[in-house]
Amino acid sequence: MIELADNLIPKCGGIYALISDKKAYVGCATNLQNRLQRHKRNASIWSSLLDVPKSFSIKILETNVSKDKLIEREIYWAMYLSEAGYEIISYHTNYNWQGGNRKHH
Repeated sequence: MIELADNLIPKCGGIYALISDKKAYVGCATNLQNRLQRHKRNASIWSSLLDVPKSFSIKILETNVSKDKLIEREIYWAMYLSEAGYEIISYHTNYNWQGGNRKHH
């Protein structure tokens, strides 16, 4: 996993991706630093989800996203990466990439 220095991860809302080969998990957070710190601590879970050894990168796709726009931007980036050839991996059951619908929980 590529390590991001915690002091370089912004504390604002934004969109991120966990990427390995041509698989990606796209997520959103109201505080990127807190969320990505948790993901880094749970690297083995994410490696299992992405079906790869403990080797994936964390990419910050967009920052300074307001809370009311997080889901919209998360869907945008998931669709963008899907169209770029990435297999979008999710443990959420309420994704609908074609219809662009996702409830935040």
